[in-house]
Amino acid sequence: MGVTKSDIVAWTKVSVCEENQNWTMQGPIYSGGLGMLNQTWIAYGGLQFAPNAGQASIVQQIAVAKRIQLNPPDQYGCSGAW
Repeated sequence: MGVTKSDIVAWTKVSVCEENQNWTMQGPIYSGGLGMLNQTWIAYGGLQFAPNAGQASIVQQIAVAKRIQLNPPDQYGCSGAW
C-alpha cells in the first residue's frame, strides 16, 4: 500500500493535532507524529522500518497508520472528536 501526496496532506492534519507535527517524538508509550502506541507500531509491522514511529520517516509512519485505518480521522481543525 503506497503513500500518496494526498495521504501526506491528510495525515499531517492528524499530526498537527496529535503531536504538534513533531514526527520525531519518542516516548515510552507513544511515538511519532501520529502519537502511535509503541505496541501498535510493532503489531502493525512498524519494525520493518524502525524500532518506534519517531525513528521512522513520515512516509513510513503513514504507511503503518494506513494498515490500521485506511483514512485518517477527520480532525475538524483539532476542535472536534475523532
